[in-house]
Amino acid sequence: MIERGQFDLCVIGDAGGAHVRRRVRAMVDAGLSIELLTPRVSGLENVRETIVANDGAGDILGNWRRAIAAAESPVINIHYASSHGAWAFVMSGDRRPMVLNVMGGDVLFDEQSHPHRIARRMTRQVLRRADVVTAKSTFLADAVCREGVSSDAIQLLFWGIDRGVFSLGKGDRARFQVPDDAFVVFSPRPLHPFYRADVMVKALKDVVEAGVDAHLMLSTYEADPEFADACAAMAGEFDVASRLHMLPPLDAEGMAAAYRTADVAVGIPPSDGFPMTMLEAMACGCVNVATPLDRYRSYVRDGESVVFCEPTPDDLSQALLALFRDPSLRRRISEGGSRALAVLPDIAESARKMVATVRALGPVSQSAELNLLDKWIGCIALNVLSRRFNGAPN
Repeated sequence: MIERGQFDLCVIGDAGGAHVRRRVRAMVDAGLSIELLTPRVSGLENVRETIVANDGAGDILGNWRRAIAAAESPVINIHYASSHGAWAFVMSGDRRPMVLNVMGGDVLFDEQSHPHRIARRMTRQVLRRADVVTAKSTFLADAVCREGVSSDAIQLLFWGIDRGVFSLGKGDRARFQVPDDAFVVFSPRPLHPFYRADVMVKALKDVVEAGVDAHLMLSTYEADPEFADACAAMAGEFDVASRLHMLPPLDAEGMAAAYRTADVAVGIPPSDGFPMTMLEAMACGCVNVATPLDRYRSYVRDGESVVFCEPTPDDLSQALLALFRDPSLRRRISEGGSRALAVLPDIAESARKMVATVRALGPVSQSAELNLLDKWIGCIALNVLSRRFNGAPN
């Protein structure tokens, strides 16, 4: 068992992002004393937070190495493998045990991030350095195995949502400036080409032309400014600009209000692990329309707890029209979503499982150290590629 000191766990991850921030908070609530190394401010209480400069302008590797060396915790927890902090930890030679939480972008290289070959190599080194790799589905666990991680080191850990925040309730159409009797569609994913908000704008035009008073709310969380402008321009070209609502980045309570306000939540990326937004929508009674990815089928069923459609304007508009015209179908899908969610853990249960994993680790990592060649490659990745790509790890 680990020897407990002032801190139980050092989390390395971008806590400016919603998922990392919520998971750290849940682990604190579950009883862990946490140090947090993050490139962005989290706003979290009851953690010792160190902001690590990560913008590509300075000594990224040195910044992270110093922060990691100063951390007092006996165990490291990294979110996620494809990140500067993760690479720097592996290159530092630190021998503390490490738990790695992976997401789709860490292992679905050719589906999602298409990283530079050096970035891909460094991410694989992070995967292999971990004493425990947690994955939220068997699909992701299998992908981790294919990158050379032993199945003995992989643990299924489905991170749930905060059901105290995401729950059934009354929407607030006045807040989001949509008519009371409108058919409202919400895109909760980042406003980036990968998530195809442009397809949603085109589908909005078709739905409106079919005689429906439809409105589309787009989250601008981590928006690509050029893509956001292109979507707005497209809405103007299609004469639906007054029906397109660009929502400011919302906190968890604001996201819950948006789900309750909407009739349908749409998420149609070409690739995914399993989206928390789908669970959040279910918890708030909002119907999900999603790309028919096989990995989703472990948790939801088409026509029962979700509506699958191909990510084209025609298919999406037809799915939306079918839901608009059949309130009983919407009700059935909403109720099915609630049943699907009921068998999954909430975030508190997930955090308790994570705490048990941390407590069970020995004092020293059992994984192999990075060789000199990969350390040299890592220096290039952090201090050259990060500037070339403006600080982005891939």
